Amino acid sequence: GDDGHAASSSSSSSFVLQLGRQEANAVLLLGESLVFQAMMQPINAQLRNLHTWGVWREKADDAKTLALPLFTVQPSDYVTRIGEHMLSLVQQLEPHMADDDPASPSSAKEEGGMHNEPLYWLDKVANKVLDTLTADIEKIDDFSDKGKRQMSADVSYLLNVMKALDVDTGEKVPKLMKMLE
Repeated sequence: GDDGHAASSSSSSSFVLQLGRQEANAVLLLGESLVFQAMMQPINAQLRNLHTWGVWREKADDAKTLALPLFTVQPSDYVTRIGEHMLSLVQQLEPHMADDDPASPSSAKEEGGMHNEPLYWLDKVANKVLDTLTADIEKIDDFSDKGKRQMSADVSYLLNVMKALDVDTGEKVPKLMKMLE
C-alpha cells in the first residue's frame, strides 16, 4: 500500500515542479519583453510616423542636386540618434559581455532562462529597426527622388552602425536596398 502513495506523491511533486517551471518561464518571457521594449522605446520615438514626414516627398531644387554623389547627402538627425542609441546599448551591455563565471546571472542564456547574450539583444534591436523602416518605406507612396536619396543616406548610415556592431541582419538588407532603387 505504501508504494502507491509514494508513486502518487512523486507524480504530484513532479506536476508541481512542472507548473513552477512554466510559471518561471512565463516570468522570464515577460522580463525579456520588458527589456526589449525599454531598449526600443527611444528608437520607436524617433521612427514614429516616419512614413508621413514631408522630407520623403520633397522635390529637388534643381537637376544639379540630384546629380551629386550620394555621399554628399548627410544622414538625418533621427537616424543619427538611433545609431547613437544602438551604440549606447553596447556600453550598457558591455559589463555582461566577458563574464566567464558560469554562475553569474550575466553569463549566456541558461536552459529555459532569459537571454543575456549582448549580441542577442543587439541583433534583436537591429532587426526590429530594419523591420520598422521597411514597413514605413512601403507606406511611402509618393517618394520623390530627393526623398529616396535622403532615405538611402539614412539607411546606409544605419547599416554602417549595424556592421560596426557586428549584428546579423539576415536577408533584410537586400530587400530594403531594392526598395530605395
